Amino acid sequence: MPITIDQVIWTTDFSEAANRGLSYGVPLARHFQANLCACHVLFVPRSTTMFGDVPLYSDSRRDQLRGEAQGQLEKLVAGLPLPCEALVVEGNVADEIARLAEERGAGLVIVATHGASGVKRLVLGSVAERLIRIAPCPLLVLSAAARHAPPGQPPAALFRRILVGCDFSPDGDLAVAFGFQLAQEFQSELHLVHVIEPAGYGADIIERALGENLGDLIRRRARENLAQRIPGGAADWCTPRTALLEGRAHQELTAYAQGNQMDLVLLGVRGMNLLESLLVGSTTDRVIRSASCPVLAVRSATTGT
Repeated sequence: MPITIDQVIWTTDFSEAANRGLSYGVPLARHFQANLCACHVLFVPRSTTMFGDVPLYSDSRRDQLRGEAQGQLEKLVAGLPLPCEALVVEGNVADEIARLAEERGAGLVIVATHGASGVKRLVLGSVAERLIRIAPCPLLVLSAAARHAPPGQPPAALFRRILVGCDFSPDGDLAVAFGFQLAQEFQSELHLVHVIEPAGYGADIIERALGENLGDLIRRRARENLAQRIPGGAADWCTPRTALLEGRAHQELTAYAQGNQMDLVLLGVRGMNLLESLLVGSTTDRVIRSASCPVLAVRSATTGT
């Protein structure tokens, strides 16, 4: 099925990393003939009092901040080669972006992350990491450390080489399907990559029961699974490749992306509970923080499945 995108939302906090998102938002909106919306979320600290939850800024101060942000946003989009709405909203950043995407039926949201880590990430979290779990559409995440396309590149040049992480789960298969849609749209080279994690406790017991080396069995089955995910005739409209790696998934995926000069990493998002997210983080979160290129995150709720 072809990809249909009617609305692209580019979000910015006016940082350099966020503003580079226009290099993706503009060509993608033009390619899909979609509306482009530039959005800034004004975060106003609030305090809980005996009178309820109230903002810490006065109304006049909030109006001033909103006006300054609106002017700055309009400057950024002035002179673009297509119409672009400049919208300033107020509230929690991730929640407001997700709400706006839901209301407008957005097909893509573009957001930047500043790569917070350690205690800061545990305490404050990340807008991108929260959006990955609540956005109603695919999320293109640009990290400050990632290589980005220069302005003016057409979409086919933006996504010449796409890496799709395959873990053979329903979420991973969703990413594979979306990856092939992108590859067909832009005639891309598509790399399906599966990472075999280190075998855990009890591997020797399993080997004795199977009568076969567990590592060899896993590799054989993984190669078969990768091959099965390439649609018939795919070589006629893209360049599919497969790779089998061993190690920690986020480390191997980021190393492969850098070594093979990927333009995009595409991952399916698996749901995690709050404690797992805070203490461990998902493979997607970790790849985003260290990938050498933008990461596109998709999950079942973003595609209506």
